[in-house]
Amino acid sequence: MKLLNPSPSRGRFLVAIITMCLTNSGFAQSADPAVHETIERRALKVTPASLDATATAHPLVPVLQIAEQLYEHMNREIHDYTCVLVKRERIDGELRPSEHVAVKFRGHLNNDDSADPFSVYARVLAPKSIVGREVLYVDGENDGEMLVTRGGRRNATMTFSIRPQGRMAAKDNKYPITEFGMENLLARIMEVAKQDMKFDECYVRSIPNTKVDGRLCTMFEVKHPHPRRHFLYHLARIFVDDELRVPVRFAAYTWPETEGGDPVLVEEYTFRNIRFNVGLNDRDFAYDHPDYKFRPVD
Repeated sequence: MKLLNPSPSRGRFLVAIITMCLTNSGFAQSADPAVHETIERRALKVTPASLDATATAHPLVPVLQIAEQLYEHMNREIHDYTCVLVKRERIDGELRPSEHVAVKFRGHLNNDDSADPFSVYARVLAPKSIVGREVLYVDGENDGEMLVTRGGRRNATMTFSIRPQGRMAAKDNKYPITEFGMENLLARIMEVAKQDMKFDECYVRSIPNTKVDGRLCTMFEVKHPHPRRHFLYHLARIFVDDELRVPVRFAAYTWPETEGGDPVLVEEYTFRNIRFNVGLNDRDFAYDHPDYKFRPVD
């Protein structure tokens, strides 16, 4: 870790969000006709699934197909976006307070020499204890590290350079900043879905006409009724904005601690005030931007 201003502090923010989805517009029309029928199917066995002969029998198949569709759409059509991310995560068994974060994002998971580098700028709006904290990460810059200001009431602009995958970064965040963005989380969901499809114990349903921040969405729920070592979550819910055709909320839970109890929240992310393709440029991801509080690197 490189200390940009000599004083001990442990500040770091992580942005991550998850998504896979089906909408009532473009994706729904282009999806396999079997998707709507299969999405409600049950498979409640504990033994490993036999998917070679009839892969479409598994309830997660249409979800995986939809995630792949959305991934390709975002990679092709969405170059940057701004939003306010509301996140809540359980870390080391402790459910942390909600964080409200203003975000600028640019780039893609699979980059090339002609594309803009994967870039994230984030500023914490709440809670008060870390309000004003800023994070900046640009792939290929600063020796692969991210810049972080302390935020809060004292020494707010004290700046550090931190490894995204290091222990200091992981202290307060479930995922490194290098895994930020819808494509990254789609890739993760596809990986988890493929693993879960090795087993039959799964229930998937879709619920239209749900709302997030007053906007009409379709909600997808994936449930594993019983705790098994091979399942990451008991329950996952994905909310997809029907007009924007993007995921705007994800919540995941583990199994209840007592019989008949409520599921235990693991992680929760909500995207608000999303604006796509706003034309973010290199200046938006420069540490000396006049609106940012980073101190110069020594």
